[in-house]
Amino acid sequence: MSEHKVLKSLESLLRDNFPQVKLVEFYYNIFESPYRSSFIGLGGEIPEVYSFDGKVAFIDMPSGIIITLEGTNDLVLKWIDGHKGFLKLVLKITVSEYLKDILDEFVSKIIEVRDIQEIYNEIIAYLSKVTWSTIGAITVYDEVSNILLGKGKGYQDVSLHGNVMVEGFFNIPLTPETAASRALELKDILIINDAKNEPRILKKFVEYYKVDRVIVAPLFVDERLFGMIYLGRYEGLPPYTRGEVRLLKSLIPYLTGVLKLLKYREDSEKRLRALLFVKNLAEDILSESSLLKIFDVSREYLKEIVKIENCAFYSFNPAGLTLLYNFGFSKGELAEIKENIYSLDALTKGNEICSISLKNLNLGYKILCAVYFSIENRNFVAVLGSRTKEKVTDEDQELIKVLFSSVKVASKNLFLYEKSVEALDKIIEILSQLESKKDYFTATHSKDVAEFALKIAEALNLSPEEKKDVYLAGLLHDLGKVVVERAILLKDGPLNSVEWDEIRNHPIVGKEILENIPGLERAALYVGTHHERYDGKGYPVGLRGEEIPLGGRILCISDAVVTMLSDRPYRKALNKDQVIFELIKESGKQFDPELVKIVIGILEGENL
Repeated sequence: MSEHKVLKSLESLLRDNFPQVKLVEFYYNIFESPYRSSFIGLGGEIPEVYSFDGKVAFIDMPSGIIITLEGTNDLVLKWIDGHKGFLKLVLKITVSEYLKDILDEFVSKIIEVRDIQEIYNEIIAYLSKVTWSTIGAITVYDEVSNILLGKGKGYQDVSLHGNVMVEGFFNIPLTPETAASRALELKDILIINDAKNEPRILKKFVEYYKVDRVIVAPLFVDERLFGMIYLGRYEGLPPYTRGEVRLLKSLIPYLTGVLKLLKYREDSEKRLRALLFVKNLAEDILSESSLLKIFDVSREYLKEIVKIENCAFYSFNPAGLTLLYNFGFSKGELAEIKENIYSLDALTKGNEICSISLKNLNLGYKILCAVYFSIENRNFVAVLGSRTKEKVTDEDQELIKVLFSSVKVASKNLFLYEKSVEALDKIIEILSQLESKKDYFTATHSKDVAEFALKIAEALNLSPEEKKDVYLAGLLHDLGKVVVERAILLKDGPLNSVEWDEIRNHPIVGKEILENIPGLERAALYVGTHHERYDGKGYPVGLRGEEIPLGGRILCISDAVVTMLSDRPYRKALNKDQVIFELIKESGKQFDPELVKIVIGILEGENL
């Protein structure tokens, strides 16, 4: 089980509306929860909403939110039925945080492990956990014997089944009738959800381990078979889904790189360097949102890790080569490289990530080579050059291939990222509605703050991207109040110290919720700083002056202006002249003096 801010927000919302709600829990794998017997009894059919033993579960396999109730659950069920999209969003954010925690834990464990077999154990345990498999094994292909050799002791959840894994059980001949052979033929992950009736699965495997759901995932390095991953679920558990396959596909390129690198690094120092390279590369390159930025990160890694200082990227098709990115090569060098590289046969063979020698060019480089790769039916070639490095070692080649595998994965993810941006407005709308439900007097307040903040951003001639971030932050600036008791928000009199501490914490809560949603990272920073004061007397941190991000300073003054211009339960709205007087009085104290000038100009130009 894992607890996160967004889950606390959901619990607060439910408790405010339904007194019978006593506890809200998240489980990445509902079959690893204390309530698994209730789910196992359902067999392979797991409903989206399920009531049992005074609890209601909202499930998006394999994860679930479980709500414990005291009394009737009819109203809660009705609410869930009308908010399924929102609950799926909560699950998505919480699952993302959970998997990041698991990945960090996984990498930390591997770095500390010296024994190579134990590293295999950690890898298969990690894969089994994130795909909620009850049994798993990793094998490496031996070309001489044509056998997939089991590595490490494998993984098994013996709490559900008594037969422990037998050493050597996963030494499997790669013969045509096996599931591994079929996965190799497909060059893809093979899912078998009826193993008992699948002739490619060994009967002794099914009978001994009571497994009925199986995944066989091939591992390829340099277009050659490296090994196979076997994952399984005991009979009676739900079938594997496309979601688990997508997750596995996203992880395999990095795990394959780790395994390959480990073969070349038996001593702990080299292994540590390789693992950190893969971890840092994954974090850096997968965070980029344009192809040129991905190329730029790639070039930095080539220079830092492989010591190759010059790099150029081309796209190509039958019409010719197009330069996309260059660092270090002169125009004359690029012209000669382009003329020679397009005639190379390797570009037409369709092999992904293959090295091409350019030593026939006399440009004064000790190393000059090209790497061909393809992304989503688009062909690319990277030209690498160094005047100082003597040669590319076997280890360098492995690092380069891991790098370009990551480039491929990151580039494919761009499509998914662009799709997620399309859904961002809907997510923001849901979060805005969640915020406004806490305070009936501010139903339109956030929208007004966002629109006023946008006017300031336009007056400052900020970029379109910065304007969008300021506007989104305005819409969601008080999202953190979802964890504050409604009675505190609506209290007429002064707050006591405990209540004030809860209010002061809401910018942090809002920031922590938003920074986990792709596309809202910068808006999250502004939300977290919109109650800081220019004189350093604000909260939650006490930042001063330009230590406060510009977006945070814009939100601070926008929030104040909109509040002063609005009727509140305890006073009538101020007029324009009164607002301007307050702005001048607080210039350099609560507000940025430059922003005060801009806001006064905006107010004087409007009919209020």
